Amino acid sequence: MPKATVKSILWLLLIMILFYWKILLTSQFSLLTESEGVNQAYSWYHFWIASLRQGVLPLWDPYIFAGRSFAGEMQTAAFYPLNLLLALIPFNRDGVLSPQLYHAFFVFGHFLGACFMFALVRELGLSRFSALTAGICCSLPGFVPRMAGPLMP
Repeated sequence: MPKATVKSILWLLLIMILFYWKILLTSQFSLLTESEGVNQAYSWYHFWIASLRQGVLPLWDPYIFAGRSFAGEMQTAAFYPLNLLLALIPFNRDGVLSPQLYHAFFVFGHFLGACFMFALVRELGLSRFSALTAGICCSLPGFVPRMAGPLMP
């Protein structure tokens, strides 16, 4: 990988950290203050991780609507490979997924989106600056940063 490309990716990382500084670098702000962030995305992650740790593949969610398919729901991201990283990290002392980890995973998803857009634009033959701009615009438009959970980037 060329040195200039690595530099551009580090710029994307720095921009993501600066944009999401409130949830990454402080404990005053959280994505978990809105009801959907807690009742849907965060609770799905917790259910998924807890099920895997008990040796059960979470195909059915018995806690919502008297039961429903968990793996068949696209928003739960039950088969998203990067979610396996969350299963490797232990719960916090309260027995739940750490809110800081939840925030970092949210930002990581946006960073990956920016990197993949950067790669696409470079593959199309445009300049690094164009690719950097496209990556930023892909991950940080008006709607995406306002979403209450990482399941919809």
